Amino acid sequence: MKEKFLKIKNWLLKNKLMLFCFIIIYIIFVYTGLNTFNSNDDLPYSFMYRGEQRISSLGQVLQMQLSDYKMLSSRFVVHFTVQTLLIFGRTLFAILNPIFILALIILATGIIKKFFKNDILEKKLVRSVPFFLLAIFLLMYSHRYIVYWTAGAVNYIWTLVVAVLLYYMYVTTEMNKYYIFNILVFLLASILHESLITFAIVFLISIIILDIIKNKKIDFKKFIYFIPILIGIKVLILAPRKFNKNAVISRVV
Repeated sequence: MKEKFLKIKNWLLKNKLMLFCFIIIYIIFVYTGLNTFNSNDDLPYSFMYRGEQRISSLGQVLQMQLSDYKMLSSRFVVHFTVQTLLIFGRTLFAILNPIFILALIILATGIIKKFFKNDILEKKLVRSVPFFLLAIFLLMYSHRYIVYWTAGAVNYIWTLVVAVLLYYMYVTTEMNKYYIFNILVFLLASILHESLITFAIVFLISIIILDIIKNKKIDFKKFIYFIPILIGIKVLILAPRKFNKNAVISRVV
């Protein structure tokens, strides 16, 4: 226990400048998030059946999403999260969104770091890459508004963290450890968003092929990861939603 505490203490001292910068970045994101307005479809998502009654409880969110799952959209988990956040206006979203943005940067940095063996390069990389990635992220002119759009951020930034986490697990463990955790991440990816199902399928097939090329054999243990993907396909792609014109109009009007 004492050794672990010392390791954590040494790591904090070694990376204190980066941690300080991340805290400043987090505070800036929270401040700007609190001082922007809901945009795009955030306003309709804030009301029951896009009407006049403001959603104010988790029960109403659940009622809305069970209805939407049957009629409009199968992204139950994502949109349940969106509407829950909107109950609290900008506050909860402004607090949580920077965490996902920084997690995305940290995971991406960890992935890049695995491809560098030189200690000097690694030190420079650890210090500079997170800020370089953050700058690229914020300079995406046509997409940067997503940072302050609740539905957009949850759909496209928060879900991207799950995809990058899968890749991080592969470059660090080759998906040969923490099988239960990996299954849960594959399941989460597969029920969140249609694009993540595509990513999960291509990703899993790719790492199986890489195993064959690298080790000259098939790692059958990885086939267990197809199970959560199939569950995701059932939940997300084969959802009982009804895409008929009258249903959509009745829900919007």
